[in-house]
Amino acid sequence: MTHEQPRSVAPELDSADLPAFEAAYQAAQKSLAGGGIPIGASIARDGVVIADGHN
Repeated sequence: MTHEQPRSVAPELDSADLPAFEAAYQAAQKSLAGGGIPIGASIARDGVVIADGHN
């Protein structure tokens, strides 16, 4: 039996993704500051953040 080595399934990122990551991070920080769990999310289209939020 041959075992395959694990491989990464993470997509490659470029600088156009950074605004979305920053928005999600800031949303997570806002949640944490409000006593919540630090989970944030953002939605971007063509490199522009169109929505973000936290739990």
